[in-house]
Amino acid sequence: MNKNIVLHLLGSIAFLSIPLISFTYLEMERGFFNVPHYQRSQLSYLLLLVFFYANYFFYIPKLYFPKRYFLLLLAIVGSYFVIKYLPRYFIDIDYCDSHHIDGRVKCVPQKAIYFNKELRFFILFLFVMILSFVLRVNNQLAKIKSEKLKAEVSYLKAQINPHFLFNTLNSIYALTLEKSDEAPEAVLKLSSMMRYVVTESIADVVPIAKELTYIKDYIALQRLRLDESTTVNFTIEGDHQGKNIAPLILISFIENAFKYGANPDRESEISIAIILHEKGLDMNVKNEIVAEITTKEGKTEKGVKNSITRLNYMYPNQHKLNIIQTDTDYEINLSIEIA
Repeated sequence: MNKNIVLHLLGSIAFLSIPLISFTYLEMERGFFNVPHYQRSQLSYLLLLVFFYANYFFYIPKLYFPKRYFLLLLAIVGSYFVIKYLPRYFIDIDYCDSHHIDGRVKCVPQKAIYFNKELRFFILFLFVMILSFVLRVNNQLAKIKSEKLKAEVSYLKAQINPHFLFNTLNSIYALTLEKSDEAPEAVLKLSSMMRYVVTESIADVVPIAKELTYIKDYIALQRLRLDESTTVNFTIEGDHQGKNIAPLILISFIENAFKYGANPDRESEISIAIILHEKGLDMNVKNEIVAEITTKEGKTEKGVKNSITRLNYMYPNQHKLNIIQTDTDYEINLSIEIA
C-alpha cells in the first residue's frame, strides 16, 4: 500500500478517536454511544474530516490554485456553518443551570461553557483548514519539483556524445575501406547501442545485464579507433541476475576516461572495473590524463555533472561517489545500492 495512503488512514483514525479519548470514566460507564455529548462531538469530528479532504482534494486545487478566491471563501464559510450547526440539528444539548424563577425550575444557559465550546470549535476548524492547506501546497510543490527533475533527467538521458558517434563512424568507414572482417560486427554493436539509447533509456530502470552490454559495446568500439599506445583493462565480476539500474548512469564516467586518457602520441592505460555484489555494484574507473584540456571546465566534464545530477535524483542516500584528481591521474570510485 502507498505510504501516503497509510499515513492518511492512520491520521484519520487518530483524529476520529479524539472524542472517545476526551470522555470521562463515568460517561464511558453509561455507554458513550448513548451520551449526546459524545454523539455530537463524534459527528462534528467526522464532518471536520470530510471538510479536510474536501479542502485537500477540491477547494485548494479547484479554487485556490486557479485564484478563484471568492468562491473559495464561500466554500470555506459554508463548510464552517454546516459543520457547526448540522450536529446541533440532529443532536440537541442544553448547556444550562437549573434555577428557581417565579416558583418554577428554569434552565439558564451557562454562557462561559457555551463560549468555550464555540471558541474551541473555531480553533479546531481553523487548524484543520490550515493543515489541509499546508499539506496540499507542499504536495503540489513536491510534485512540481519532481516533474522538473524528471524533465531534466529525460533531457540528460537523451544526450548522445556526438564525438563518440562521429569517431566510431569514421573507424567503421576505415574498416570498410580495408574490407576488414570487423566492420560488420562494429556496425551491429553501434546499431545495438543506438537502439538501447532510443528504446531502453526512456525507462526509469533497466536490467543491469543490458546496461553492461551497452558498456561492453562502447568499449569494444573505442578499441577500434585506439592504437597500441593505449592499454584498456576492463573487467566485470559478480552476478547480475535479477538486478536493475537506471539506464546510462555509468557511461559518462567511462566516456570521460577515454576522452582524456587516450592519446596516440603517448602511452597510457585506462582501467575499468565493475564489481556486482548482493547490495549493488562498485565501479572504479582510472586513467592517466594524457589528452589536452582546452577549457576551464574540462576538468569537470558536462557528462560527469549530468551523471551526478541523475545519481542524486535516482539514488538519494543510496550511492557514494568519490572523485580523485591530480595533475596526472583521474579516478572515480562509485558505489550504488541497487535492487
